[in-house]
Amino acid sequence: MHGWTHSKLLRYTISGFFSSLLEMEARRTELEIPRRSVPEGVVLERLIRYEAHLSRIEDRKLTQLERLQLMRRGQPVLPPVKVDVSSD
Repeated sequence: MHGWTHSKLLRYTISGFFSSLLEMEARRTELEIPRRSVPEGVVLERLIRYEAHLSRIEDRKLTQLERLQLMRRGQPVLPPVKVDVSSD
């Protein structure tokens, strides 16, 4: 390597290594903050169930709205379809 002494190359390599370590640590810290705000255990399970419940309500309300809009326009409205899925 022309113009590079062994000690200069070593300093450059070490400098890059520590720079990479600092970047990795900053990224880890950046990811740690949101992770701490996510609840664990029972609270997380309850939130997931609540979200699923709200999603089902939203789907039902959207279907009702679509049916009402069709009726208001005088378009044919098929009877609602209810499907029960079980894993028996």
